[in-house]
Amino acid sequence: MTELLSQKEELRRQLSLSQQTVQTLTSSLAESNAEAELFRRKFADLELRMEALGLASASKRPRETGATVADRCERFAAGAEESATNTAIK
Repeated sequence: MTELLSQKEELRRQLSLSQQTVQTLTSSLAESNAEAELFRRKFADLELRMEALGLASASKRPRETGATVADRCERFAAGAEESATNTAIK
């Protein structure tokens, strides 16, 4: 009976830790998304400026780079979410 109680306490501790981890990751993701939005807006503004200066052809490569960065961010977020889920399950 004592063993079951100690297991229960350990599981509660692990659950609490997992919930804190999820909360921290969620907060970090929200901050990262806000920062990404700021960079997207700055990029769009710079792209418009470049087009106005007649440098439209130069704007093609940064767009590809921006898409690559966005893809990496999405993969990171998905991996972080999966990691948090796996931690919560353990």
